[in-house]
Amino acid sequence: MPTAGGGGGHGGGFSGGGFSGGGHGGGFHGGRGFRGGSFFFFGPRFGLFGLLSGPIFALAMVLIMMVVLGGMLVSSIGNKKIAYSSDVAFDYAMERYNEEFKKDSVGYEDKILLVFFTNDGYTEYDYYSMNGDHLTNAAYSLMRDDRSSALTYALERNISRTGYKDTLGRNLSCFVDDMAVEFSGISNPFTCEEDPHVNGSSQLVNRSGLEISAELVNVSLKTFTEQTGIQFVIVVDDAAAVFGYERPTGLIFALIFLLVFATVVIVSMVGIVKNWKKSKQNKNGPGNPSGGYTTGAQMDADQKNNDFPNGDNW
Repeated sequence: MPTAGGGGGHGGGFSGGGFSGGGHGGGFHGGRGFRGGSFFFFGPRFGLFGLLSGPIFALAMVLIMMVVLGGMLVSSIGNKKIAYSSDVAFDYAMERYNEEFKKDSVGYEDKILLVFFTNDGYTEYDYYSMNGDHLTNAAYSLMRDDRSSALTYALERNISRTGYKDTLGRNLSCFVDDMAVEFSGISNPFTCEEDPHVNGSSQLVNRSGLEISAELVNVSLKTFTEQTGIQFVIVVDDAAAVFGYERPTGLIFALIFLLVFATVVIVSMVGIVKNWKKSKQNKNGPGNPSGGYTTGAQMDADQKNNDFPNGDNW
């Protein structure tokens, strides 16, 4: 087979009831005082839940969530990265090799296929070569897709990574001409002694969304084959269509952020509703059916009833 080149209770405190004096004088009776529960930090008004129960806090959280989430989404969408994989590149190149040269045909191992992967902006690119097993080590070394091979030097020399959208046809033609010069130093590129089997045409196969002028490339490929006896096919395809895109990590963080802050906002809303109901109950509770705040005289009467439940007021 061909070889590849390449993240409770009320707050604590005390109840101010003052004290009541003995005898008929009634004594002094204190006011309501400050009332809290066991854990001040989680108090409904002054602690963590008190903060969460504030409408302004809830609104601020919603605004922060929208800004941060929007930024993460924009960043994720605008910075898509292609998920390059050597295994995927190998499988794709092998598929194209078999399609172009027919696996059971004569001279199947005498061919060269180069896949040129374009990116979305036609600035960067990647490539993968597939070489028949009948090529000598000298020929194979020229077509390796590593950084020190003649193939890589010829591509880098002729195809600019700053943009090739309008010049790729001419660039590939010059690349093939350079490779023909490299192969001219090899007297026989094949391991077998019989004549090479050129049973197809050397050509450019454009499977990408980029318009490429193929005439110049095909002329150079034909000249290469006449000089070396090697059928050479170049396939151009979109990298995104072959490899797909990496999973956007920014989007994942955005979803986690959304979940956390949605929980905070829900807790805030629940706290707001509870505080509103409690405030309404305090104003219109059983001790004060007419509405409004409890007066001091009513509080004294309530306290007197509590001190002398059987009417023993002496």
